[in-house]
Amino acid sequence: MRIVLLCFVLLFGLASTADAADSGARVLLDRGMAVYKSSGASAGFNALTKNGPLAGERTLSAVLNNLRTVEEALGPFEGHEVIREHEVTPRVRFIFFTMNYGRGPVYARITAYRLASGEWIAYYFNFNTDPNEIVPAQVMFKE
Repeated sequence: MRIVLLCFVLLFGLASTADAADSGARVLLDRGMAVYKSSGASAGFNALTKNGPLAGERTLSAVLNNLRTVEEALGPFEGHEVIREHEVTPRVRFIFFTMNYGRGPVYARITAYRLASGEWIAYYFNFNTDPNEIVPAQVMFKE
């Protein structure tokens, strides 16, 4: 009986973790990073910021200049890995993640916001090669 109960608790807990990982905010991030990997930084950033306050040529230009510098130093973009997703409120999520390049990671954070329509948008995006500039220690080292 205890084994069955333990299995149920473990399976239920894993299902809950999977649901959190499949949040709309996470889908927004994953889609943007997939487009970046397949079609380049400009298309990826446009996919990530679609319908949000970061969309537009002025922001795109600044981000692309910084990403070009990163790609020159670290090589091509290879993918991303989530460090932690934190629900601030039901409509606001912080997602801390690495953007992995050929010769090293860049640390990034997106603030995702859920509109009244249910659509998730990127409200804030920042990245840096120094993890201390992006990821708080309590997030980076939490067990």
